[in-house]
Amino acid sequence: MSQSKGTLYFIGEWDVFTGEQSIYTKIGIVKDEREVKDREKDHRTGNPRSLESVEDIQSPSVQTLETFMHNSLAKFRVGSEEWLQLDNQQLSKQINLAMDLAKEYWRGNN
Repeated sequence: MSQSKGTLYFIGEWDVFTGEQSIYTKIGIVKDEREVKDREKDHRTGNPRSLESVEDIQSPSVQTLETFMHNSLAKFRVGSEEWLQLDNQQLSKQINLAMDLAKEYWRGNN
């Protein structure tokens, strides 16, 4: 797999009436000059919930990081491979793991 710099994002969704965060999170990537905000707009199409990035993580090996996260969280998949059912504790744990891995990738590329 080719290594490329980019951003791994965790997008959460909230009920537009109650403001309550749902248990669904999307993990994806943007590469090159694309911004996470652009992907949020893409995912809002046809979605009645409010979507917003919970965390954005820069990585020199963003595809490797995304693949690792999706594979390690396979049991939490809902529908497509990129939407996951994670409670707040699980989400926090996965964000911290992704941050740690991204730091390792940066060290390995210097």
